[in-house]
Amino acid sequence: MPVKSAAASSSTQPLVPGEGTSEHARLLSPQTQAPAKSTQRDAGGMFANVAARVSNSLSGSSTQSMPRRIEIGQKRFADGSTRPDKLMASRIDSPIQHSKAGFKGNHYGIPKYEMSGTPAGREPHTDSHMHDTNYVQRGVNMKRKLKMMNELGVRTSTSMPIPTSLISMPNGRQAVNRYAAAQAAGEAGHHCGPLESYYVPIGLAQELGHELTMDDFKNDPTLLDRIVDVGELYVDTAVNSHLAASIRNAGLTDAERSRIDPMLTGFHLADPRISDKFLNELAMNPGVFTGIGEITVNKELVQLMFAGEIQQTAATDTGPRPGKGDALLPLIGLMQTAGIVGAPIVLHCDIDDLKLQIEDSKNKGKSTGAPREPAHFEGLKAMFNDPRVKDTKVVWAHGGGLGRFVQQGDGHLEKLEGLLETCPNLFLDISWSEVAKQLTKPEHEAQWVAFLEKNSHRVCFGSDTLAPVDSDQWGATKEMYADLFAKLSPEAKENILNHTYENVFVASRDQVRRFEQDVLTPEFQAAHLHNSHVLGDDGQIAAPKTFAPMITPKVLKDAVAGAAERRASRETASA
Repeated sequence: MPVKSAAASSSTQPLVPGEGTSEHARLLSPQTQAPAKSTQRDAGGMFANVAARVSNSLSGSSTQSMPRRIEIGQKRFADGSTRPDKLMASRIDSPIQHSKAGFKGNHYGIPKYEMSGTPAGREPHTDSHMHDTNYVQRGVNMKRKLKMMNELGVRTSTSMPIPTSLISMPNGRQAVNRYAAAQAAGEAGHHCGPLESYYVPIGLAQELGHELTMDDFKNDPTLLDRIVDVGELYVDTAVNSHLAASIRNAGLTDAERSRIDPMLTGFHLADPRISDKFLNELAMNPGVFTGIGEITVNKELVQLMFAGEIQQTAATDTGPRPGKGDALLPLIGLMQTAGIVGAPIVLHCDIDDLKLQIEDSKNKGKSTGAPREPAHFEGLKAMFNDPRVKDTKVVWAHGGGLGRFVQQGDGHLEKLEGLLETCPNLFLDISWSEVAKQLTKPEHEAQWVAFLEKNSHRVCFGSDTLAPVDSDQWGATKEMYADLFAKLSPEAKENILNHTYENVFVASRDQVRRFEQDVLTPEFQAAHLHNSHVLGDDGQIAAPKTFAPMITPKVLKDAVAGAAERRASRETASA
């Protein structure tokens, strides 16, 4: 049976060319949509399902008659290739109490992944937040990426091109070589480049002589404006087609292809036609993309530097702009369309505003009354709770909008708990080394351990590595979490490292492929995406000719319903 979400209808379509479904996916059967109440999250959940199936089918009157280890369905693909990872269950000779499953007596422990050819000490995991290329579109190719994945124990990873590019101009606006800048400064580069050279002009980077910090903004009130005035960014929409080409031309085996989830990132977020452009990308590149993201709304000072700033600030606009319309609508429309398609979205939006955090830093220790709420939280809360996006799997990146400058404020985890309670389609990732620094602080770690233990089925691990030069650079973020992960139960750790990724990304592949095949037909594309006219009821060109309007959610839902009816009719006829 195919890997699919709990909400998806059955399908026999492969996840990638030549790929079927492994037995471990059947056993895990991850839920696409978590229960509305977190207190119900383990009722019939992933580990209860796995443990019960293994127990019922393999337990006997004597554990000694049972195999010591069980391999749960390693898949051989149509081209003869196999993945290096497999799911294993080890026998436990004495009955154990499964805290997550809520029963006692299973003779096999929680299934865990193993990978062949991976160095000892590298535990198998997934990476939900990986950038193959940097801010000037240079990085690792797919074969090199897979080699590093094997060295690190990365089973499956997203591929997220960086669409924000620094405009190159002769008067100091130049995209710098981040490795050369690091060498000149005598510092190792962090994930977004040394000295913030990916958007800080190189002259300012050299002037600072160290990695940009909040103290720099506090000590120099002109610094923010200097950076914004000198640098300028634009959205490079070509990154989508570049990634599709790199996938097609990499010469990957079916097994290798199954380990990469390419993501669409090159979108202007306030473009009213953004949903049509998303559908066009799928139509032009069938079988390639899994989802959308990382798309960036508010990040540090990046959104202030865009040519056409409105395109990147949609999510925090609470209403119409005079003369410009409601900038929130295109982003909501994209998220709604992604939900209809079945594609997940990874969203970067800081929970707070850099300028306000700078002011907070200046006033630290002074009595200023009640703590203010994070500037973007209410807007994000409204967006995540919007009924139009209730069917869209959204991964809010970086521990819920934290970052280099945006620090965890009072009640941060309580805010996240509330969102997870009311938004069953919302997930989090804990990507980025700057976020790992915050989560592993002595004053925060115990609270995060408790939060992750409770909500592990809603959290993905991600590195947020950017064009890594070697596997050590790629693996640095995960190493930072080693002590925190050691304090989690085996079930919670496996969820964060593997199973939530399977639930959010892998389980979406079949839905997206089915949508491409059944909905984005040549007829649909001709009527809604390409032609400058609409057809009459008789199939002839209608007079007068009119431009096809942008696709509405109703048109898309009707097309999905029609495709489902046609599929059901075919299955009935062939039965």
